[in-house]
Amino acid sequence: FTGWGGAGGLRAGAARAVAAGLGAGECNHADAVGGDFLITAVMLGLALAVPLDYLVETTSQIILAVFALVNVALVVVKIRGDALPDGVFTVPLVMPVIGAVSCLFLLIGPYFLI
Repeated sequence: FTGWGGAGGLRAGAARAVAAGLGAGECNHADAVGGDFLITAVMLGLALAVPLDYLVETTSQIILAVFALVNVALVVVKIRGDALPDGVFTVPLVMPVIGAVSCLFLLIGPYFLI
């Protein structure tokens, strides 16, 4: 269990990627250090090589695209109608639809507005 996602999930995922890339077997928490070094190296390289305004804009677009994909996935799950375990927080179908449309508008809207 890696926590609720965010940096912890990114760190654990990067650790698994580093462990798999190095031919290691199972990933344990000590492997997360390799993920930390990988993320730090990539971030430092990007910060030094890419202009800041471009980096900020691209990062925002990537985050919006991820949010749009998550909302589309939620729409698919709601439409499939899978049984949910007791105590799971649910929202009406319209909420992920609004989220996906909002993210997509924020992604492509600036290209159509002058």
